Amino acid sequence: MFVLTAALADLYLKLPAPIVIEPQSVLLLVGLCLPAMVIGTIVALPINGVGALAMLAFGGSFAPARSRTAWALAGGILGGVGVWLFETDANFSFAVVATSVFCGWLSSWSDAGIADA
Repeated sequence: MFVLTAALADLYLKLPAPIVIEPQSVLLLVGLCLPAMVIGTIVALPINGVGALAMLAFGGSFAPARSRTAWALAGGILGGVGVWLFETDANFSFAVVATSVFCGWLSSWSDAGIADA
């Protein structure tokens, strides 16, 4: 996800110039995504685990924190804080925040198998 959003951010920054997508670039992107899925999982697992545990604890006592929107928002805020603290460039910042929002949404309370109280 991070590699794809970084590539999309790079393309977006080239607008309004025409964007030419070459077959070699697509193959390179696919080739980069395969190892990134393995390495990204290893890097993201502890971060997502801590975030999910925090949101589960918070959602246990505050019902609005159980929604997918709250989880996505929490992911976006944490990703935004990370890029703010490390003062990253635009491509990296977009990729981190977009991936954080998606990870928060993906691991939301409703998918945890826990019924709303």
